[in-house]
Amino acid sequence: MIGYLLVILSIILDILILNIFGYQMNNITLFYPMFTIVTLSLVYRLFSEDKRYIKLVLVTAIIYGALILNNISLALILFSIVAYLTYISCQYKNESIIISVLKTILIVIIYDIVFYLILVFMRYISFDIYTLSYKLKYSIVLNTVYSIILYYVTLIVLKYRNP
Repeated sequence: MIGYLLVILSIILDILILNIFGYQMNNITLFYPMFTIVTLSLVYRLFSEDKRYIKLVLVTAIIYGALILNNISLALILFSIVAYLTYISCQYKNESIIISVLKTILIVIIYDIVFYLILVFMRYISFDIYTLSYKLKYSIVLNTVYSIILYYVTLIVLKYRNP
């Protein structure tokens, strides 16, 4: 239940931050929070069944695609990649803050690069390594800070769930 609540709050935070700090360069939002994606990668530990987590990812992708990306199919593809990377990384049960931050950085980088390449492939934007690196720099910092906060929130939830 708390996993669903965290995802809903992250979607709201994504929308608020995008509307307040959404700065664009070459049709790319540079100050781009990916709190929902980071949340999905960190709340996996809160689910005892993979089926419930997959349903959460699919529903979240549809909502995120409709509200933020304006492209549900693109959101489904990107969120499926995030879910797969999360599943692979969570095979190791000893998840520390360092592993969590590294996982967040990896997921943010992969998400940003895949999203950027899809936009280039669809000829929505032209390829510019400077814009991509600039976006990655700010995305990594913002989302890493959020992942550290969320890591401790999930740790507290797990502590109270399994005393």
